[in-house]
Amino acid sequence: MKLYDYVLSASCYKVRLMAALMAVKLDVEAVDFHPGRAHKSTDFRAINPAGTLPVLVDGDLVFTESTAMLVYLAQVSKAGAWLGVGPA
Repeated sequence: MKLYDYVLSASCYKVRLMAALMAVKLDVEAVDFHPGRAHKSTDFRAINPAGTLPVLVDGDLVFTESTAMLVYLAQVSKAGAWLGVGPA
């Protein structure tokens, strides 16, 4: 699982934190957000056309919203049923 990351982003931080809590290993790739603007490059836009961070890639799955990443990490972890089985 690969996380495209910017160390000063709160959204990226919460994904890194959740992965650590869930004992999910991430391959973290730093993106030169500022001043490099690498998130606006053609190569990065091939991964995420919106050019936003974070981006989580797991095989063919590409997540561009941090909340979806948190849910996914909770579901794929072996740390237990963090999400539960029902809405309550």
